[in-house]
Amino acid sequence: MIIAESTRAQIRELATSDVPALSEILGDQSVMEFSSKGALTETDTLRFIEWCIRSYQEHGYGQWALIER
Repeated sequence: MIIAESTRAQIRELATSDVPALSEILGDQSVMEFSSKGALTETDTLRFIEWCIRSYQEHGYGQWALIER
């Protein structure tokens, strides 16, 4: 579901189809240097997205994807 969009960006709910792209980011040591969990595996990224999806269903909100158009 799209939350908001402009001519330059879109904010939407995460989906399991985002795993490959997001795991590249969350699996990068330099990106995750200050994260308490460190770099994530693809399986960890899938679990994170599934947690986000449950949050959308249970609470009506959660962490969203910010996509450059």
